[in-house]
Amino acid sequence: MIGYSGWIGHRNIGDEAIYQANVQLFPEFNLHDASKLSEYDHLILGGGTLFPKFAVIQDNLAATQTNHALGVGVRNPSFWNQSFGSFDIGYLLEKYGTKRLFANPTARYLLRGVGQRFDSVTTQPHVISSADFNNIRQFDFDFIGVRGPISHDILSLNGIPSRIVGDTALMLRPTESLQSGSNKIAVTLRSGDYQWDSDGSYRDRVIEFCQRHQAEYDFVFLPFYPPDLQVCIDAVDQIESAYLVDYCTQVDVQATIDLIASCDLVISDKLHATVLAACCSVPFISLEYRPKNLDFAQSVGMEAFNIRSDRVTVDRLEERASCALGSDILSNQLEDRVELYRTRLTSATQAITSMINSCRTGVVEQG
Repeated sequence: MIGYSGWIGHRNIGDEAIYQANVQLFPEFNLHDASKLSEYDHLILGGGTLFPKFAVIQDNLAATQTNHALGVGVRNPSFWNQSFGSFDIGYLLEKYGTKRLFANPTARYLLRGVGQRFDSVTTQPHVISSADFNNIRQFDFDFIGVRGPISHDILSLNGIPSRIVGDTALMLRPTESLQSGSNKIAVTLRSGDYQWDSDGSYRDRVIEFCQRHQAEYDFVFLPFYPPDLQVCIDAVDQIESAYLVDYCTQVDVQATIDLIASCDLVISDKLHATVLAACCSVPFISLEYRPKNLDFAQSVGMEAFNIRSDRVTVDRLEERASCALGSDILSNQLEDRVELYRTRLTSATQAITSMINSCRTGVVEQG
């Protein structure tokens, strides 16, 4: 039995894309949702920003034989070890040594309700400690492949070896190659907190940029997660040439990829909108709401097109867009980088498959 750990079944296009990529990478295995199993022979963490706190979540149990992480991201302590909001219960409980309260399901439920009721209160656990990285070491992974260079460096600083293999969803492809020049720009915006920009005002700068260019381009707003729908609807209402396409209420990853492939540019704070843009060799402007955006942008050589959300201005958007639109150099660079990671992901998958099959046959490989 092979357990798959990933946030599937929540209508988040990014997480569903990761899962589809894993199904493609491991065609000879049936991947079962690990959160619904009490035991499994092998565990695959298929991607997403799962480190380092995954090991304290109750539904992540070590497998009886082998454990693997493929294309995972690592939370950056420099970002997460701060207070978010006027009253951050999660920060206070963890900072002062009472985070065990989060292990109680009833307490977690009550705290979540408080956070939803009061805008000034945040309640989720997020502080990262040395104990969290120690949990990874104790989990005894047989293979750890990470999304990008920042994730690799964080693990290295904590004495955990890993390889940079790229985001797992980079394995996905559009149905067909489409030519640029459609005069269409895809925009993905998220709702929510825990970001560099505390009030989400960067979204207003994106809307202003779109308004400036509404006579030149069509703007297709593409939410990746149902709670983000209203943010995108509100933006569309303010831009004459904008419209909404919803592939998250009824998740359709391939349709999302094909739509992105038909665009000249993607502007997004959602990480996997930029990942899927890279799959299609479509240049993107990454709005870094958390450090994971920069980690991916660096991995594909697009860090110059990454803007931290609290530093987004219309002028910066204009500058990046003018460089990206119609740039064959950027498209070719993305194509080359993505092919490199597809090779690495395939190689890593073959190694993982070999380890699992060796356990099944009782043959232990040397070296």
